[in-house]
Amino acid sequence: MAEETSFYTNRAKAHLGDHLDLSGDEDLSNSQNLSRDIVNCVPVGLIIWHLKNLDDPNSFQLITANSAMGKILEMPLDQLLREAIAAPFPAFLGIEPADFYVEVIRSAQTRSLGEVRYRNRRKIQTVLSLTAFPMPNQCVGVVVGDITEFKQIEAGLQTDRNLFQRIVATTQEGIWLFDVEGKTSYVNQQMGDMLGYSVAEMLGRSLLDFVDDEARTAIAVPFAKQHGLRGQHDLRFRCRTGDSLWAIVSATPMFNEDGKFVSTLVMVTDVTERKQAEVNLTASETLYRRLFESAQDGILVVAPENGSITDANPSLLKLLGYAYQELVGKKLWELGFVSEAEGQQTFQTLIEQGDLRYDNLLLRTRYGRHIEVEFISNVYQAGSRQVIQCNVRDITERRQTEAELRQFTTRLQQSNQELEDFAAIASHDLQEPLRKIQAFGDRLKSQYSQALTPEGQDYLERMQTAARRMQVLINDLLSVSRITTRAKPFVKVNLNEVIQEVLSDLEFQIQRVKAQITVEELPTIDADPPQMRQLLQNLLSNALKFHQPDVPPIVLIRSQIFNSACLDGSNPLQNARCQIIVTDNGIGFAQNYTDRIFTVFQRLHSSSEYEGTGIGLAICRKIAERHGGTITASSVPGQGSTFTIVLPLQQPN
Repeated sequence: MAEETSFYTNRAKAHLGDHLDLSGDEDLSNSQNLSRDIVNCVPVGLIIWHLKNLDDPNSFQLITANSAMGKILEMPLDQLLREAIAAPFPAFLGIEPADFYVEVIRSAQTRSLGEVRYRNRRKIQTVLSLTAFPMPNQCVGVVVGDITEFKQIEAGLQTDRNLFQRIVATTQEGIWLFDVEGKTSYVNQQMGDMLGYSVAEMLGRSLLDFVDDEARTAIAVPFAKQHGLRGQHDLRFRCRTGDSLWAIVSATPMFNEDGKFVSTLVMVTDVTERKQAEVNLTASETLYRRLFESAQDGILVVAPENGSITDANPSLLKLLGYAYQELVGKKLWELGFVSEAEGQQTFQTLIEQGDLRYDNLLLRTRYGRHIEVEFISNVYQAGSRQVIQCNVRDITERRQTEAELRQFTTRLQQSNQELEDFAAIASHDLQEPLRKIQAFGDRLKSQYSQALTPEGQDYLERMQTAARRMQVLINDLLSVSRITTRAKPFVKVNLNEVIQEVLSDLEFQIQRVKAQITVEELPTIDADPPQMRQLLQNLLSNALKFHQPDVPPIVLIRSQIFNSACLDGSNPLQNARCQIIVTDNGIGFAQNYTDRIFTVFQRLHSSSEYEGTGIGLAICRKIAERHGGTITASSVPGQGSTFTIVLPLQQPN
């Protein structure tokens, strides 16, 4: 607009320079008329003033103004001339003082007054561009251009420019501009951030410098073509960190007004997360398919809208005897339900509830054989659609096994009952003749001992010893049977109190062998009190009995608590267990005898070496198992033994 104003200013000066010669008043009057006609032809606003006296700025006199000036100020030309003559120069515009114009005349140089905001009679603000230029005979002209529309366009462009810059600064897209040689001429900060480079590092470089080898091969040829890369491409970029960035690249060639290719605009959208999700989804689908195909249970996929079977795995096909093509497309209720009505009812219940389970559903195979299955089905969302998955497990063999197990359990119960009956016999019927043998043996010894020969006395002594051993065996056998036949309910048992009672019972034996017993803190557990006492007493008695010659026994009794894995969601307290560990410095035993020592009547030493029947540790095992626990042993000959009992802290209800 400034160039346009300068153009009109020069034209006005040329026209007026050819016609103005204000050497006298008469000439001035004639010139005024001529100038008025000329300036009306000028397409911009124009006012001309004459300064009578260079030393008096107030001696300015209006020579003329054109009609364009009147249009700019929105007033008739005659009114403009009247107001301009009546007002001191140039107060009617409220711009530069008269001295400014005097200086223009004195310096003979054109001067710009810049932009002036002028509110016209309608109170509408306009923007005017003013330029003062010197003229002959102490005259000065002012060219006035209305640049309001230009300023509005310029403001709109600036607004658009600011908006574009804001979009570029805030967009999540990478914006890239390549010149005709394929070199970066512009790139926004977002693109640099995506790849980990600064804008300065990317300028002047090719797109091929930032993609991986596979992408470089894919786009090298189109990138080198006359109009560069165009269209949409899936490319993998190589970031500065070495990581990969997947992006959708949209390339558009740019042409100037002459149709000449000047650059390529590239928009880059980061789709790494989407690509990774696609990779994960593909991997998940592959894994699901492998699980589906290799599952031991039969699996069906059913369409909920009509009950049609859409997929089946090999295990189900084998279970029911169908080929894949035979089964897919059938209705669920045609699968082999005993009755089709029952199958349709099953499907309807599944749709209404969203899940369904049968623990023993009877199905018919393709060949008419009936099998018992566990049938579990669920309706779930798979992407944008619903599907039904049915898991079918053949439990025919399991049911047969359960039946066999029930039979075995019945026989075992019968066997246990027979054992209890035997124990009753042993406690009464066997002991009665044994007591008579012992009684008559004692009477024979007391009354007729002198009448017997030494050999007879030896026979009598052997008979009485055998009777006493028989009594001990019967009593021990009764102890084993009473673990179950005379068991008491589980109650809270403080094992610290139990061990003190045991130590009191064994006090004489402890003193006799000069044993050193150390007992650490023991827990309180759910148990049968008499059986806990018998368990600890048997272990401690063995430690006192099987000590090394001339070496006082040293026994340590300690415990620790631990939690077993709670995989079934049960109460953690019910999974808490304690270890009771009894360690001694006795004679020990070979580790390969570990199982043997817990068997009834099994001994590692003869009765002449160590008394006893070999049933004590068998009782310990039976007590531990009755409490839902275990007992194990470890030992080295000559270095002592360690017995470890594991028991639950809390018994199931």
